[in-house]
Amino acid sequence: MKTIYNLVCLLCLMVIFALVTTAQAETRVFEKDTTISKDEAINTGETWTIKSGVTLTIAKGIAIKNAGDIDNLGTLYNNGGIYNAGDMDNNSGVITNNGTIEIYGSGDIDNNNKGIINNLGIISNSGDIDNNDYATFTNNEKGAISNSSHISNNDKANFHNSGSINNKTGTIYNACEGTFEDTGSVLGNEVEQKENC
Repeated sequence: MKTIYNLVCLLCLMVIFALVTTAQAETRVFEKDTTISKDEAINTGETWTIKSGVTLTIAKGIAIKNAGDIDNLGTLYNNGGIYNAGDMDNNSGVITNNGTIEIYGSGDIDNNNKGIINNLGIISNSGDIDNNDYATFTNNEKGAISNSSHISNNDKANFHNSGSINNKTGTIYNACEGTFEDTGSVLGNEVEQKENC
């Protein structure tokens, strides 16, 4: 009897394992204003989409771990922490960071199509930040950026710094009429001007 019970338990575990490993990644679409008030993970293959006209707020003290995709067409307010090993696409949207954003080596932020990023918190970049297509990235007076990889300004995108940037081991460059304006402080490597397109 005990052997049959053990076999049934083993069979149940095998079925559960098969269901878990073949489950489709979830896509979460925010169609109304929402505040995230508990820690969440976006796994590989999963996508969070913030629709145009919608505001997604990450509450203070909350951590979002992203290994998938965040697609922002609306407004993203980060008052907590975003730990990004995946893709963050700001397509004509607005991202305001009052907390912490960490971009790991496999992670990136693409600011496209007149998108706006305002940093009043801390951004640590060891991945890629690409500012493209008339987009604007502003590191405000209270903002601090540590860049150990690269930040690019392309296709008439603008980066304005009135805060502080530690660029000792990173690269910041302009290309295709992209611009970098500095009224704050940049430590380390100078901003490079690539050949225009």
